[in-house]
Amino acid sequence: MWDLESGAELGTLAGHSRPVWAVALTGDGRRAVSASVDGTLKVWDLESGAELRTLKGHRSRVRSVALTGDGRRAVSASDDGTLKVWDLESGAELRTLKGHRGTVWSVALTGDGRRAVSASEDGTLKVWDLESGAELRTLKGHSGFVRSVALTGDGQRAVSASEDGTLKVWDLSPLAPPEQSMEAEAGEVVEVSDPLLLTYRLVLDQADLFELLESLDGDRVAETLRAIGSNRQGIHPIRKAMNLLEKRHPHSHPNPLWRAWVETTQPSKVSDLRAALKK
Repeated sequence: MWDLESGAELGTLAGHSRPVWAVALTGDGRRAVSASVDGTLKVWDLESGAELRTLKGHRSRVRSVALTGDGRRAVSASDDGTLKVWDLESGAELRTLKGHRGTVWSVALTGDGRRAVSASEDGTLKVWDLESGAELRTLKGHSGFVRSVALTGDGQRAVSASEDGTLKVWDLSPLAPPEQSMEAEAGEVVEVSDPLLLTYRLVLDQADLFELLESLDGDRVAETLRAIGSNRQGIHPIRKAMNLLEKRHPHSHPNPLWRAWVETTQPSKVSDLRAALKK
């Protein structure tokens, strides 16, 4: 610990068995939480320098840690590909957030402590609901590892830093997809601006595509098809999911999107889909 006015060293907190890679402080400045290569986090009392507790649960190195504004919870990011939510009063592990396909390098929390945004070597960021543990959306656009993420004070935007040499600004508002550009199949840049979150996930998050197609409300079908038709990358995952639907329901399927797809004769090109939608 350091006094920033005088530059004096106030104390040393020792307890980890390996290098310490991250630290976060509670808003009142009374406690610190450290993240280490030894796979643990430690909670410290900054007045006395005492180690209050050790948080164990990750299966590999802990890269990052962030705290809620009230200082009652911590969220950690690890090489094991998960994030964990901790109760700092009891030291209990509250839940594990799974979804990334590789090391999670960084995590940041909204000011109200309700959402987290994680950055991973899989090239994506993910937005999480900390109360339920649900993955709300995946932010795709970087072409390299995403090393760091920071949020604005109102929690409406995120800024990510990547090994692709860029930073990207993302819109985290509830019904809007992230502001980004991405590489299309032919290497051209396609801007994603459709306001439907479900549509955005249909087009870009193939992991949830099959489940979404089976449950999609009929009122969203026309908007969904139009948005899919506006982005060339949407066709391939949609086609794969439709093939899965056909295998599960070989004779009929109640989903209106399935019926709409059949009526367009499963076009092989986006231009065909656009033409079908105009009829």
